[in-house]
Amino acid sequence: MLKSLDNKIILLTGGSGYLGEAMGSHLLDCGAYVINLGRTKPNFCDNRKSSRHYQVDFYETRTLEHSLNEIIGEYKKIDILVNNSFDFSENTGFNSEKGRVKNIDKETFLRGINSGIYWTFQCSQIVGLQMLKQNYGVIINIASLYSFLVPDSRMYEHTKIFNPVTYGVSKHGIMGLTKYLASFWGRQGVRVNALSPGTFPNNSNPKKKNSPNTVQDDLFMDMLAKKCALNRVGVPSDLVSALEFLCSSKSRLLHGENIVIDGGWSLM
Repeated sequence: MLKSLDNKIILLTGGSGYLGEAMGSHLLDCGAYVINLGRTKPNFCDNRKSSRHYQVDFYETRTLEHSLNEIIGEYKKIDILVNNSFDFSENTGFNSEKGRVKNIDKETFLRGINSGIYWTFQCSQIVGLQMLKQNYGVIINIASLYSFLVPDSRMYEHTKIFNPVTYGVSKHGIMGLTKYLASFWGRQGVRVNALSPGTFPNNSNPKKKNSPNTVQDDLFMDMLAKKCALNRVGVPSDLVSALEFLCSSKSRLLHGENIVIDGGWSLM
C-alpha cells in the first residue's frame, strides 16, 4: 500500500522539540525523507535512514541562510516545508518575570519576534523561492491557539508558569504571514497553510523534563484540561494526522487556512 508521503522531501525545523519529535517520526512513517534543521539532533534521525539533521542556531541568520541554500543545492527540490522552530525559553520571556508586559525589555521582546516570526519568514522566503522555481510546494506554519485568541490572565495568577506577550503577538503574525504568502504564491503552485495546536503541555516525556516549557504543576494541568470541551489536554500524537493531511495531496484545495487542534478550547 502506497504511503501518503512516499518520495516526498520534507524540511522540518525544530524537530527535536516536544511536538517536533512526533512530527518528524510520523512523517517518516508516511514514507517521507525528513531533513531536520535545528540546534539539537532529534531522536528520529538516529535510527532512520531516510532522515538527516543539519545543526544550526536560528539566531545566526547568515548561518541559517547558508544551511538552507546548502540543502536546496544538494537535494535540488524541497516538496514540503514545516516551520516549527520557536525558542521556548527565558530568552523570549517564557515562565519568567521578565516576559511580563511591565518588565519586558527591548532585547527580550525582539528575540520573541525574531523566534516567533522571522525564523518562519526566513525559511519560507528561501525555500519558497525554490518552490516557485519548481512550480509546486507546500508550506505549513505551526501557529497556535493564540494565533486568534489571547491567554486568560487569570490562569497565570499565583503560578510561576507564564506565557509572554511576544508569543501571542508572534503567532497572530504567523497567521498574517500564512495568508499573505498564500495570496501571492498560490497561483504559482505553492500551497501555504497553518496548523494550530491548542494546549499541548510538555509533561509526558521524561527526556524533556529540563525543557524550559515543561509543565510540572498538577493544579495548572487540571485547569488546562477543564478549559477544553473534551476535558483533556493534547499529546503530540493528537497532532500528527492533521499534519499528514496538510502535507498530502488530500488537502490540495486547502489554502491560506488554519487547522486548529485544541480539544474544544476555542468553542468554550
